[in-house]
Amino acid sequence: LGFGSLTPFVDTARKHDAGLFVLVATSNKEGPEVQEAVTGKGASVSATMLDHLRQLNADAEPLGSFGAVVGATLADDRGLDLAFNGPILAPGYGEQGGTTDDLRRIFDRQYAAVVGNPPYIVAKDAALNAAYRKKYASCHMKYSLGAPFTERFF
Repeated sequence: LGFGSLTPFVDTARKHDAGLFVLVATSNKEGPEVQEAVTGKGASVSATMLDHLRQLNADAEPLGSFGAVVGATLADDRGLDLAFNGPILAPGYGEQGGTTDDLRRIFDRQYAAVVGNPPYIVAKDAALNAAYRKKYASCHMKYSLGAPFTERFF
């Protein structure tokens, strides 16, 4: 159950000119049990996943479509080389406790693309809900705060 198990998904992504994200360093408390485990070659599972992503994105210009999930609430960057020529999805920012300072601390170098994971919550305050609806076209009918969050990214 290594990276090779993702081959059908990688092939499908390539066939449809799409991409995928691979879990590399999540910030859930049990993550390190697997992600920091050392392989027979002496590298952590996380580092090995990044090496595979680096290979998949090697010839991509300007940026590959195979990305890594790296939690925005990690205690540190776990010593990982996050330069793999692909996007980084950073869940945990905002409602889950990740801050802008956390993003700066974890991703202290410049990366071509770090994407926050949108919050899956709704605006319960009527005035705030109305303000979101006025400001963001994506806040139509029923919506989560992921809609304006994503709209702001693009």
